[in-house]
Amino acid sequence: MDPVPIDLATIEEIRQVKYRYLRCVDLKLWDELAGVFTPDATVDYGTQVYGKPLKLAGRDEIVGFLRDKLGPDMITVHRAGQPEITGSRARRSTRTGTNAARTASGGSRIPGTCAPTRR
Repeated sequence: MDPVPIDLATIEEIRQVKYRYLRCVDLKLWDELAGVFTPDATVDYGTQVYGKPLKLAGRDEIVGFLRDKLGPDMITVHRAGQPEITGSRARRSTRTGTNAARTASGGSRIPGTCAPTRR
């Protein structure tokens, strides 16, 4: 257990940012998506689609990658639940969820799951 308590209002703020991220990705709202990241944000998607885990650094690189790879011809659907948010300033967050991507023409389907990940 983290020695620094986290209040319920902070937990709700974090949940809202996570859901805003998912909504912006699925609706391709790239400018709004940039607002969920700090300039020095990092992500580790953990996917092996490129032969190794995908790690990106900086808001511009993260949003640029998503804009490029998930353009208008890709339909994505993300769902996330059961967040476990601990620590002051959310040093760690664990969640489970599912996601899927498909080209608009009905081609390539890329199912996925977000087994517990820690951030």
